Amino acid sequence: MLKKILLGFGLGFGMLIFVAAGATAISFFIFQNMPPSQLVANFIDLDKIEKISKYRSCVGHTTVPQDMREMKRSMKHYFQVRPEYQKNKTVEIYAPYDGYVSVLRSEPELHLEGEIWIRPKAGLIFAPPLGLWQFSVQHIDVREGLKRGSEVKAGELIGYAALSEERGTFDIVNVPSKV
Repeated sequence: MLKKILLGFGLGFGMLIFVAAGATAISFFIFQNMPPSQLVANFIDLDKIEKISKYRSCVGHTTVPQDMREMKRSMKHYFQVRPEYQKNKTVEIYAPYDGYVSVLRSEPELHLEGEIWIRPKAGLIFAPPLGLWQFSVQHIDVREGLKRGSEVKAGELIGYAALSEERGTFDIVNVPSKV
């Protein structure tokens, strides 16, 4: 009897792994050639921004693959906030399109600001978003109530730039998820 139970458990676990691997493969092949979602809502009030760095510039830290396939440069846009707004809860950040929160990180006990990734509504909600372009904001105080899987609408408040006298910037990136 125990052998049958263990065999059933093993078969069930194997099927679960098979389904998860299949969903991952399907997700990757569906999304890998899709263009990025269009940003349909302003995600920031540009009147509060002094300047924006160029993508692939040398501003900020290196964010290219660490295996040296590319020369060192930043793969983000850094937003320098005007001095009069360089304090918390003054620069609102909004969802650029309808989607779901796919990543949410925050470690205030370590003095690390938050990070949020938003995936568009395309595809299967429970499949991993491999190959799907996502919008990310780093150095953000994420709005209370948002969690991984939360649905957001274009133009909805998702948080505030995490600013202080020492930090007057936040950054965004719109990139495809990789395997």
